[in-house]
Amino acid sequence: MSFDGLLIQTFRTQRRTLSGTDAYGAPIYTFAAHLTGKCRLQPHRGIVAEVVDVHGNKVISTHRCYLRRVDITVGDKIWVSGGYGGPDISDTEREFDILSKSDAAGQKHHLQLELKTIEPEQE
Repeated sequence: MSFDGLLIQTFRTQRRTLSGTDAYGAPIYTFAAHLTGKCRLQPHRGIVAEVVDVHGNKVISTHRCYLRRVDITVGDKIWVSGGYGGPDISDTEREFDILSKSDAAGQKHHLQLELKTIEPEQE
């Protein structure tokens, strides 16, 4: 099976963009649609995966995501649909923070993202 055949989920991302300044001159940011594509999402089950974020803090990664090399960066938001999202495997879309990005195996073949689930607010 080819690598692309293993990418069974779909993703979409948003990137933070400067949309103006407030009355005090501080920047105002919004998120705009950026990318869509195929990926493979795997939850960390039974292990604690600590990663170091861009600020040097240790954080817990809840999922790992594999995808082709695309213009994605720490700070983008990513939504994945097609299962493996959490306790109930479904086709619902789940939101994640991107904690780190690496060139998997160092071969410039695909990316490996460490993600943290953003839980929806309870109503």
